[in-house]
Amino acid sequence: ILERPALRNIPAYLASVYDEKHRALYVVENGDKIRLTGAEHILASLAAKFRDPVAARLHRLMLESPVERPEDNIARFWGALAFDPTVPEAAAPPTNHLLWYKDAGFVHYRQDELTIALRCGPWLGYNAQCQATGPCDQMECRPGMGHFALFLRGEPVLVSPDLGYRLDSRTSSI
Repeated sequence: ILERPALRNIPAYLASVYDEKHRALYVVENGDKIRLTGAEHILASLAAKFRDPVAARLHRLMLESPVERPEDNIARFWGALAFDPTVPEAAAPPTNHLLWYKDAGFVHYRQDELTIALRCGPWLGYNAQCQATGPCDQMECRPGMGHFALFLRGEPVLVSPDLGYRLDSRTSSI
């Protein structure tokens, strides 16, 4: 599985949507901060096999995150088996950016404490959508085109779920 070209892009994508200060992935999926967890083995394996400095950095960040569930320890164990300490880590990615993942149909904007994630394509991505032949393969089970999430200082402020928009009262935006 490590030989698949698409898999090699995952560390760069994760690094671009991961906020190290708030220890969360900011994406459209449900408008919440998503913990970076469970990928220790694949990231350590990618770092070791391809000497990928971005995967090495993400692996270390995952190890530094607090353990919130018992199963996190299992993922850390498997990651330790694949770990290669000779792989140098990448520098922290820029915190201000505008990125368009064309095939995935996803735009990510970050400016200081503001992050906007926008889905602008099919939930599978364009390439996978074309190859999906079964009726269940093309079901929209995640937010689709036009859905977005706006985060301010690490908290969701405005999210567009499938049926409309909602403001988050925890951030006093309503």
